[in-house]
This record gives sequence, structure tokens and C-alpha cells, in this order.
Amino acid sequence: MNLPLNRKQETRDMLKAVTKNIEMGWELKDITIAGWASPEGEETFNNGLSERRSATARKYLEGELQKLIRNKDILTSFAKLADVKFEASANGPDWNGFMSAVEASNIKDKNAILNVVRSAPVAQREQEIRNMILIYPELENEILPPLRRANITVNSFEPKKTDDEIARLSTSDPSKLQLNELLYAATLTDDLRTRKMIYASAMELHPKCTRAIINAAEVEIQLGNMAQAKSLLEKVVGMTDKSALAFNNLAVVAISERNFKAAENYINKAKQLGADQNYNSGIVQIFKGNYPQAISLMKAEKCEYNLGLAQLLNADYAAARATLECAPANAKAHYLKAIIGARTNESAYLYSNLIKAIEMDGSYKNTAKWDREFIKFFGQPDFQAIVK
Repeated sequence: MNLPLNRKQETRDMLKAVTKNIEMGWELKDITIAGWASPEGEETFNNGLSERRSATARKYLEGELQKLIRNKDILTSFAKLADVKFEASANGPDWNGFMSAVEASNIKDKNAILNVVRSAPVAQREQEIRNMILIYPELENEILPPLRRANITVNSFEPKKTDDEIARLSTSDPSKLQLNELLYAATLTDDLRTRKMIYASAMELHPKCTRAIINAAEVEIQLGNMAQAKSLLEKVVGMTDKSALAFNNLAVVAISERNFKAAENYINKAKQLGADQNYNSGIVQIFKGNYPQAISLMKAEKCEYNLGLAQLLNADYAAARATLECAPANAKAHYLKAIIGARTNESAYLYSNLIKAIEMDGSYKNTAKWDREFIKFFGQPDFQAIVK
């Protein structure tokens, strides 16, 4: 502690943090210690000096580990020092560190210093630095001291939480989860309200995480809260103009607002960032009435509702039926299949799918009752029995 750099609070905090994970019960893998010297000394002396620094750091750390072993309140993954694997190395003078530090410094003639060192024969470089210290005291006061060091790295295994633990903490005490755990927690539930709450915690705890904000916006889109989604996505664009996902979702919002010009602008920006935007472009073409183009753009999706819709609107009923049969069996897909049944005059197919759509979403009963797609069936008792 007679060295100024070691007395700095920042260094003290770093030393204290070295054993933090072990104190929390993490399993220790190994400890690596790398000793270094500043390059102004003689090569052989510097090699020995870096070796002694490495040994001193190990001795210090062994003392700290002994304290943890004796502390009955701390359960370590090792019972004695012999159980701890050390990897110590002596690296001699840190030439790369010296050159990088000079290059990053505010020394007026730093380029001249770098040129002298680069051009000098290896055997004379140390002497050149000693000569320059007399002209540039910043070298001795600022550049060289941090190079005289030992780097300590404690490698440990982070305990893995179970899915149940992550799910519980995500809603009860999200501050105990890391960002990746919070984002993962949202994938463990299908409830959109719960996801919204989890992403709100992620945004509060990690305000610079654009991924959390985009995920939150996607939930708002699924909930139909387009204004909230738009606000979140515009926030992301304000943080970075390199997020294809943000522009992709802004296109979705613009489509919902029937603002197709804005949607196409967002789609083009997402494309420029490397995103595949054929699907969203296809949706825009559906609204524009360009059904063949929409089908061409979305054909890679195969079993997807909007592709089936485009095929239906293009009067390709066989293709639409095949697409929707393998698409997710939700209310809107069944309703669209009922329309196919009406257009192809297949009453059994119409009725079976309309019943399923209403069972999943009761609002479709009133929709079907007045939907002119079914006008030929309005007078049929079977149809009236379904929509009454």
C-alpha cells in the first residue's frame, strides 16, 4: 500500500470484488494471475520483476481465500487452499500496453515517442524510454506506473436458476434477475399482461437495453395498443438508427393505422439494415389490392394466415384452404376458412369452421350474422342456428 495506485479507492474496490462471487457461493473453477513490468528496465530484470509481482499477488489472494475458509458464514466450494487451482504467469515488460497508453495520452509529442520506440533496435528500446523520461515526465508519472501490475482473474461458475425461480422472481423481485434472465422470463408465459409487466421491469432496471423496449412494443402491438407501441419504438430509433427490428415493428404499426406510405418507408429502412421485409411488404400489397404480388412476397411463409388471406382474395381457394389448414388453428383462421366454404358452396366446411371460430371468439357470431360473404346462407336454418 506504499504505492499510490494501490491506495486509490478504485483499486481497493476492484481487489475487494475479486472474491465477491466466491462469497456468494459460486463454484470456483480456477484463478489466473499475470505479472507485468513497465518496459524501461533491463529485460532480464523486468522478467524477474513480473514473476515476483505474480507471486506477490498470489500470496495476497491466498490470504483472502484463507479468510473465506475460516469464515463459518461463507460456504466456499473448496475446503483448503490445496483445492484451488492457480495459473500464474510472468509476462515481462508490457510493450503493447506502453504503446497503447502513449497513443491514448495527451502528450504533445506522442507520435515522436512512438516512432522512436518503433525504430529503435530491441536491445536499445529500454534506454530510449529512460532518455525520453527526462524530456517527458508524463511517461514516468502517468504512463509507466499502471504497467507495473499483476492481473488477477477469478473464474467461477454462476449458479443456474430454474425456470420456476426465474418466473417467480420476474414478477415478485425482478431486481434479483440479470437482464438476460428477465428477457428469458417473458418467454416462459403466454399471458401478454404478464409479459408486459416483465418487460416494464426490464426497461426500468436496464433503460439502455433496446431489446427490452422492442419486446415491450411487440407485446403492445399484440394487445392492440398501437399508440403505446409506436411511442416505445420511436424511443428506440432515438437511441439508435441501426435497429431493423424497430423499423420492422414501426411498419406493422403504420399498417394498422392504414398509413401505407409510412409503412413502406419503414420497410425500406429495415431492408437497408439487412432485414428480410418481404412479408411486411406483402401485407402492404394486400391492403393495396395487389394480391398476386402479395402472394409472391409471402410465399416463403407457407402455413400463415395473411398468405391464406391473400390467396382467398385472389380467388385461389384451393391454395388458401391448404395454407389455412396448416396455419395456427385460431378463431380468425377458422372464420376465413368458413368464408372459403361459402365462396366454394361447401356448407359443411362453412358451418364446421364458423362454429369453431365462434367457440374461440364469441364476437364472430355477430360478425357472421351480417357478413355478406354468407348472404347465400342467411336463409338457411343451420346458418341461423349458429349465429342466433
